[in-house]
Amino acid sequence: MSLDLPALPRVFAWASLSLCAALPAYAAEDPADEGETIQTASDLVPTADPKIPSDPLLAALPPPKRVVQSWREALDLLRKNSLDLRRANAQVTAARGQARVALAAALPTLSASAQLNHHLITGTITDVNGQTVTQPNPQTIWGANANLQMPLFAPAAWFDYGTAKDQIRQSELAYKDTERRVIAGLAEALVSLLTTERTAEVSRVSLEGALGSLELNRRRAELGMGVQIDVLRAEQEVARSRAQVINANEAVERAREALGLALGLAEPAGITPDLDLDDLSRDAQATCESKGSIDDRPDILAQRAAEDLGRRRVKSVARSFLPTLTANSTLSYNGFSRFSPNGGNTTWTIGAVLNWNLYDGGVRYGLKRQREAEVEQAAATTEELRRSATIEVNRALRAVTVAENALKVSEDSRNAATKNAALARAKLMLGSGSSFDVVDTQRAKREAELDVTVREFEVLRSRIQAFLVLASCDL
Repeated sequence: MSLDLPALPRVFAWASLSLCAALPAYAAEDPADEGETIQTASDLVPTADPKIPSDPLLAALPPPKRVVQSWREALDLLRKNSLDLRRANAQVTAARGQARVALAAALPTLSASAQLNHHLITGTITDVNGQTVTQPNPQTIWGANANLQMPLFAPAAWFDYGTAKDQIRQSELAYKDTERRVIAGLAEALVSLLTTERTAEVSRVSLEGALGSLELNRRRAELGMGVQIDVLRAEQEVARSRAQVINANEAVERAREALGLALGLAEPAGITPDLDLDDLSRDAQATCESKGSIDDRPDILAQRAAEDLGRRRVKSVARSFLPTLTANSTLSYNGFSRFSPNGGNTTWTIGAVLNWNLYDGGVRYGLKRQREAEVEQAAATTEELRRSATIEVNRALRAVTVAENALKVSEDSRNAATKNAALARAKLMLGSGSSFDVVDTQRAKREAELDVTVREFEVLRSRIQAFLVLASCDL
């Protein structure tokens, strides 16, 4: 995209001729004595362009420390520093952890334990032989055992593991939507910075032109060809131009800060002047893949996945009404065989446990109703999101046409304002116009140039947004 700056008006070549024509008295007056030098109009009218006074606002803002050289570099910074991506990735990791917890409920468990007990308080008894013995005897006893449990029938646990895997998929879709949103935010920040920098550049050019016009009017007044009101009007125009440059510079600073935040930085960031806008648009489209339907957008897919998760949770409650069957086996070793059931040190048992929760006070019925209501809420959210996405897509596509038409109208207005400004200046030089017309037409020209600048970037912004509104991105 080419954005050529208009050339600044200096002193027109024919201005000197007009001024000379307006001073015929110097040629018509009687010559003085032969030794006296006669002044002509060319001696009174400066032949060089008026020197534009120096102004600190004419200097461009210094670039920030961080300058982005390409779209790829911006994506690398975004991938590394984005807090939104970090949070979304943490949600995916948490979902995977929850899936592992759900799987554990359906897998065997193996545990081991050891016991060591010493009786501090003992007593004595007389046995059948009439002998006195200490009880308990021995005072120290120990043992160890290993226990294995294996679910044989656990429908709720098996179903919950499938639900947890669907939760991972839903989190991954939410992560894809986060990628799309942060890339769209990055593109918006880049285009906004380009727009504000271009606006500031045009404002500085306008200030330079206003300073040149002020200098010209001052010299005309010094030569007696102008009036003081012309100088005052030119000074007012310079003041307006300075205010415009100040506001434009502040907009650039804010846009740089916004770009830094979009890149995940705590400092302003800039863009290299060599960055081509067409390359920026192509790189953005290469990063993302356009989807043909609203239903294929990552946010819609993620919300539908959340709705499906709600339905699975309702079914999970229904499976909690079923019994569970668990097999278990225990291997034990006792330090003293006389305390063992089989009279030996080692025992090994195997068994099964059937557990059936027949009544829990209505907890499961209440939980089922709660989750059914959550499904209704998720379905309503899905429909609301789809309606909003439909309007968003239609607006984005329509915005491209609107921006292109607005640019065409703005260019026509700029061309007309340029011609009108040149005509007003020519009339002033010929003596049939006023300085007010010159100042007014120059202001209209400057506003038209700024409007064209903004409209050109609006076209680029609208095209990128129209692409990303139906895209799935991959960082």
